[in-house]
Amino acid sequence: MLGRYATLLHAMDDTVRKAFLDEVEAELGKLLDEREKLRQIEQRIATLQSIKSHINSLVDGQPPVAATLHRLRETTYSRFAPVVSLPDAIKLILTAAQRPMHVKELRRELQKREHPINAKDPLTAIVAAMRRRREFVRVAPNTYALRVDEDLARVGS
Repeated sequence: MLGRYATLLHAMDDTVRKAFLDEVEAELGKLLDEREKLRQIEQRIATLQSIKSHINSLVDGQPPVAATLHRLRETTYSRFAPVVSLPDAIKLILTAAQRPMHVKELRRELQKREHPINAKDPLTAIVAAMRRRREFVRVAPNTYALRVDEDLARVGS
């Protein structure tokens, strides 16, 4: 498809080529603006879903993690659309285990819960997901736990 445009561009004179390029740049600018708006909308949706989930857990009288665990047990996973993000699923597993876990154990638990990991190397994806969040702490090689509240307070100050 680009070859066809290249052929047309070579056949145009400079003024027509400049006008065509300006149109393409304007259209590209509009599309980039729309993509940014879409990203902001998706971010807002995720925030509102998180707030809704937290409010529902408070209404049910359960702490947020317990409510999420309860919903997780009732939910059927789809291979194409995970119900919770990978870091949140890992957090739920570590909360339930109440002990540090090796990434291979975490992968087995995720597989048991049928949580998809769409990556060439699932273990690397798990490690990357945990390294992006402050709530996880590495306690041994490839072994992670949930950071305790004192650690979070120390990190925040």
